[in-house]
Amino acid sequence: MADRDDYKREDDEEADEEVENDYKSQNDAIILAIDVSDTMLEQPPASTSRKADKDSAVQAALKCAYQLMQQRIIASPKDMMGILFFGTEKSKFQEHSGRSGLGYPHCYLHIDLDIPAAEDVKALKALVEDEEDEDGVLIPSTTEKVQMANVFFCANQIFTTKAANYSSRRLFILTDNDSPHPSDKAAKSAAAVRAKDLYDLGVNIELFPITRGDNEFDLANFYDDIIYRDANAEANHSEVRYSKTADGLSLLNSLISNINSKQVAKRALFSSVPLEIAPGLRISIKGYNILHRQEPARSCYVWLEGEKPQIVAGETTRISEDTARTVEKSETKKAYKFGAEYIYFSPEDQKRAKDFGPPIIRIIGFKSRAHIPFWASVKKSTFIFPSEEDFVGSTRVFSALWQKLLKSNKVAIAWCIIRANATPVLSAIIPSHESTEESNATPFLPAGLWLYPLPFADDLRGGPATDGTEPPRASNELVDQMRVIVQQLQLPKAMYNPTRYPNPGLQWHYKILQALALEEEVPEVPEDLTLPKHKAINKRSGGYLQDWAETLQEETQKTAKTTKTKREADDDADDVKPAKKVKASSTKPSASGMTDAQVRAAATAGSLTKMVVADLKDLLAMKGLSISVHLNEQDHSKSLEIQCEGKRSYGLLGGTQPRSKRSYVAYSSVRSMVLQQDAYTLSATSSAFAMSYLKGFRIRLSPWSRSIPRAHRCLHLAPPFLLDDYVPRYTMLSSVDAAMKRSKAYAHLRNCSLCPRLCGVNRYETTGHCLVGDKAKVNVIAPHFGEEPCIQGHNGSGAVFFSGCNLRCVFCQNHGIAHQRNGQNLTPEDLGELYLKLQDVGGVHNINLVTPEHVAPQVALSILHARDLGLRLPIIYNTSSFDSLESLELMDGLVDIYLPDFKVWEKATSKRLLKADDYASTARGSIKAMHAQVGDLCFTPDGIAKKGVLVRHLVMPGKEEEGKRIMQFLAEEVSKDCFVNVMEQYHPDAHVGKPRRRQGGKAAGSDISAESLRYSDINRAVSDQEVTSLRSAAEAVGLWRFCDPPKHDGFNI
Repeated sequence: MADRDDYKREDDEEADEEVENDYKSQNDAIILAIDVSDTMLEQPPASTSRKADKDSAVQAALKCAYQLMQQRIIASPKDMMGILFFGTEKSKFQEHSGRSGLGYPHCYLHIDLDIPAAEDVKALKALVEDEEDEDGVLIPSTTEKVQMANVFFCANQIFTTKAANYSSRRLFILTDNDSPHPSDKAAKSAAAVRAKDLYDLGVNIELFPITRGDNEFDLANFYDDIIYRDANAEANHSEVRYSKTADGLSLLNSLISNINSKQVAKRALFSSVPLEIAPGLRISIKGYNILHRQEPARSCYVWLEGEKPQIVAGETTRISEDTARTVEKSETKKAYKFGAEYIYFSPEDQKRAKDFGPPIIRIIGFKSRAHIPFWASVKKSTFIFPSEEDFVGSTRVFSALWQKLLKSNKVAIAWCIIRANATPVLSAIIPSHESTEESNATPFLPAGLWLYPLPFADDLRGGPATDGTEPPRASNELVDQMRVIVQQLQLPKAMYNPTRYPNPGLQWHYKILQALALEEEVPEVPEDLTLPKHKAINKRSGGYLQDWAETLQEETQKTAKTTKTKREADDDADDVKPAKKVKASSTKPSASGMTDAQVRAAATAGSLTKMVVADLKDLLAMKGLSISVHLNEQDHSKSLEIQCEGKRSYGLLGGTQPRSKRSYVAYSSVRSMVLQQDAYTLSATSSAFAMSYLKGFRIRLSPWSRSIPRAHRCLHLAPPFLLDDYVPRYTMLSSVDAAMKRSKAYAHLRNCSLCPRLCGVNRYETTGHCLVGDKAKVNVIAPHFGEEPCIQGHNGSGAVFFSGCNLRCVFCQNHGIAHQRNGQNLTPEDLGELYLKLQDVGGVHNINLVTPEHVAPQVALSILHARDLGLRLPIIYNTSSFDSLESLELMDGLVDIYLPDFKVWEKATSKRLLKADDYASTARGSIKAMHAQVGDLCFTPDGIAKKGVLVRHLVMPGKEEEGKRIMQFLAEEVSKDCFVNVMEQYHPDAHVGKPRRRQGGKAAGSDISAESLRYSDINRAVSDQEVTSLRSAAEAVGLWRFCDPPKHDGFNI
C-alpha cells in the first residue's frame, strides 16, 4: 500500500503522467506450511471417474504450491515464497543462520523464503511431478507430535531474517488436523502466544483446512485461538474456506481457488484520500488498481563477471545535438510548445499552474445508472474502499452509501483530485454487487465502489464521415435466427470470466523462459484457451448457422436486385451523355516488351528521348534496375537516382548547364554499375549499348566523359579488392566470443597493458602514462570530412576524437585534443549510443575511432553495446601504431579498417620526437598484426572502403630517408598491395618552434635566432622535393596503391 502521506509530495516533476503510475507496489512474502501426517499422505480411494482425486492431500498441496510459484514468477516477480513442512521425521532450518534444525523439531524448511529461483522450481518439481523424495523429507514423525508453537516460531524467524521490510507477510497453513494438541493445554497456550507474536510482527496467518468425505474441520478445537478474523477487515473474503472434493471439483482445484481468493491487494493507487459526501461530512478511503494489464517483464542488462549475475544500473547523460557537449540538468528548463513557440516555466510557476488544491473526492450529485453509457470510460476504473486511519466510522458511512446506491440503482458524480499536483477528473462512483448475489455479473471482482472516469468535452472525437445513405438492415427473420444462435453459444452463466482465460502470449513467454531456466524441452505449441472450440460450436449450433446463412444469402440477392433496378431507373432518367473522345494513338515507342535490339534501334533513332518517365521505369525494370525522379524547383532540372539490385547508387543530374566534375564522377560511378554485366570487364558493344541506354534520360554529360574509351574497366579496381557487399566483422561474433572480449576488456582495465609502456595500473583506481582512467574522455563526436576520400565518402566519417595519448609527439598535429585532455568522460554505454546517433542521424559511412590506443577496452565494450542496439557500420581504428599485441588481439573481430600511422624509423628519432624508445619496433609488429587480421584495403562498388589496412606516413622535414625505410618495410614485410597515404600536410605545431626555456637566468625568447627555438630542425613545412623523393622510393619498392587524386572518372581505389 502507499504510505499514508504519499500524496503530499511537493516535488513532483512528472505530475502530468498517468495517475496509475503513482502507486507504491506492495511486495508480498508467503510461507506455505504444509502438514506432513499419515492422513495427509493417505491416497484417495480408487475411482473410475475422470474427475476423481488421484493425489493425496500433501501431493495436492505441493502441486498447488508449484502452480502458485509459477504464477508469482509471472505476475509478481519481486514477491517471496517459501515452503515449510511440519510434522516430519527430519528437521532442517536455514543453513546460513548457524542454528540447526534441532531448534525447531519436526520442522523442515524445504525452500527458504526468497524470490523464486530456477533451483527452487526444480526442487519443487522433483517432488510434484517426478515424485522423487530421495532425502526422505515427506516421512511423518513416528516418535512425537510436532508443536505448533515451534512452527509459528520458526516462521517468525524466517520472516524476520528474510522479509523484514516487506509490507505484506503471510503464513498459509494447509492441514486436515483441526486439533493438533487435543489434551495438552500448555502446548495450545504456547501456540497462541507464538501466533500473537506473528500478528504483532505484521504477519497474517491464513488457514486452508482440508476435508475429505463426511469429515468436518472444527475451528473451535484449536484454530479459533490462532486465526484472527476482523469483521471490519478490508478483504472481501475474510471467512475460512474449506478445501474438499465436491461436485466434480478436485481437491487440487479447490485448494488453488481458495489460495487465489486470498490475493493481497497489489496496487495501492492512493491512500487516505478524503471522500466528501456532503459539506462537513468526510470519510477516508483508499484506492486500488484491481485490473492491471500484465505484460512480460522487460529485459535488462546484467554483469556476468562477478560471483553471480548482477543487474546493471544505467545512467542518463544529456548531450547537445550540435556540439556533443554534456548538458547538466541545471542548464535545462521545462517547456511546453504553443504553436511555434516554447513557453518556459520555473518550478514555482509550474507548481502554481497545476495546483488545484489538496487531494479530495467530492460528490457533486447523483444520476441514474442508465445515464452512464458503456463507452464513457476514458481510463480504467479504480476500486475504492474505506479506511479508518483519518476518520473513525468511515467503514459504516461507506457501507451505507454503497448499499443506498445499489438499492436506488444510482451512481454518484464526483470531482476528483487523487494526488497532489494532479488535474481534476470528473468520475462516476459506481457500486458493485456482492460476489454471492445472483445478479452480480462480475463475481470475480470485489464488492464496493468504483471510480469510473468520465470524458470531458475536449476528449470527444468525431466519428467516420457518412454519405447520408441508410445502410441495409437485417430482417426480423435474420435477427430471430441469430438470437437462437447466440443463446446456444453463450459462455457459462452468460458472462465472461477472465480467471478462466490466461493470456496465451504471456504464458507462452514464461513457458519458454522456464524451460530454458530448468533445462527442459521447449514446448512446440502454446496452450491457448481462447481458441474457439469448433467441434462444440458445430454440435450446439451447426444447423442453426446453416439455416441463418441460407436466409442471409436469399436476402442479399433480393437487396442486390432492388439496388440494380433502382440504378437502371436513375440512369434512364438522366440525359444522354456525349460520347468520350477517342485519344489518337501515340507514335511514341512503348517500353513494354522491347527487346535489346529494339532498345538499340530506339537509342540510335533518338526516340528514347520521347519516352515519359513511366516508360523509362518500365524499361529499367526489365533490366533489373529502378529509378526515382525528383524535380529541383530552383534550376528546373531533374535528378534521377538509379538503384541496382536494391542498393542505392549516386544521383544523375540533368539540366541546362554542365555540372562540376563531381557530377561527372557521380555519373561515371553509376555508369560503372550499370555497365557491370560480367565480373569486372565490359565489351565495347555492351558499353556503347549502355551509353545509348542512358541517352534516354537526357543527362547532360560533362566534357570529360567524351574522351573516355568505350572499353574500360568499370571501377578501375583489381578484382581482389572489390566487394559485392560487406557485413561488419563485429556483427558475426557469437555471444560466447562477445562475452570473452568483455571479460578481457575488464581485465585490461584492472591491469593495464594496452601499450608497450606496460604501466600495469588499475585504471579503476588511478591512471598511467596516458592519464586516462576507466572512462574514455571524448573531445568531439561528429561527421568528419577531413579523411581520405574513400573513408569520408559523401556523407562523412563518424569521427570520435579521444582525448589523451600514450605518445608525447613534440610536433603533434592534434595537440589540443591529444595532450590537453579536454572533453567529457563517457561510459562504454554512452559511447555505443552515440555511435547509433552517428549512424541514424548523421548518416555517416563508418565509425572512425581517432587515437583509441589507450582506451581500447572501453572501445571494445562500446562496440559490443552498440551492436546490441543495432549498429551496422564498419569500425575504423585510427591509431598511432603504438599498440601492444594484446590490445590488437582484443580488437580482432571488432575492427574492420585499421588506419595506422607509421611516423619515424630510427630509435633515436622516436626517442627525441615521440618520447618513446621502441616506437619503430612496436609499429612494425602492430601493422603486421593488423594486416593479418583484415588484409589489404577493399571497397564496395560505391567507392567506400569497408575492410583492410590503410597506412599513413606523414612526411617530415629532413626525414625522407626514414620514410623510405618505412616504404620498404611495407612492401617487403606487409604487402605490395598495401594502400598507402603519403601525407604532406606537416606543419610546425605543439612544441616545435616554441622558445627554449630560460637558461642562465636569461630569457631565451629575447633572442629570435633559430638556435633559440625548440626543435628548429623540423620547424618548417616539407618541400615538394621531399614528397616526390619519398613517393618515387615507394613506387620503386613495388607499392602501387596510393591515396592520390584520381586521373580517371571516379575514386582512385
